[in-house]
Amino acid sequence: MQCNAIPSPPPNLNFTLISAAFATTISFFFLKHKQTVAMMDLVNSFLNLAAPPFTFFTMLLFLPPWIFFKFCTRILRTLFSEVVSGKVVLITGASSGIGEVPF
Repeated sequence: MQCNAIPSPPPNLNFTLISAAFATTISFFFLKHKQTVAMMDLVNSFLNLAAPPFTFFTMLLFLPPWIFFKFCTRILRTLFSEVVSGKVVLITGASSGIGEVPF
């Protein structure tokens, strides 16, 4: 007697389908990763070219006025020092050792 039943799939077919889906996911991830790395390399190259001159000219523009301002404030602070005699002074940040000589 002959039986026309549908043969069952081989036992490793499910594993093959899962591994194919996993491989597709992994390949998509690496493709996305390669694109991300390429974009990061492009940004890094641009910053390597643009950041040093930008930093240099920014410092060239802002550093001299800032140094002059600090010089003037230091001179003014020296000429017009605050007198603390007769005022209450609150010292914070020290719990002991005020006035001791460090060895």
